[in-house]
Amino acid sequence: MSKSELTYTLKAEISKMNKMIDHKILRGLPYSKEAHYHKKLLNRLSIIRQKSFLARSMRSFAMMMF
Repeated sequence: MSKSELTYTLKAEISKMNKMIDHKILRGLPYSKEAHYHKKLLNRLSIIRQKSFLARSMRSFAMMMF
């Protein structure tokens, strides 16, 4: 799975979890498991974005050197 596919999948899963959490909040039900899973998904997405940013910045830095 490419990074773009993984990013798309993670964003879709985060959106689904947001809806589920919202429904539980409206019903007054506990949502700690969903919140924990949501946090893990956000962490994975941030790691992917950091790696992408680092790779882009290193490429641009290398092009400026040569």
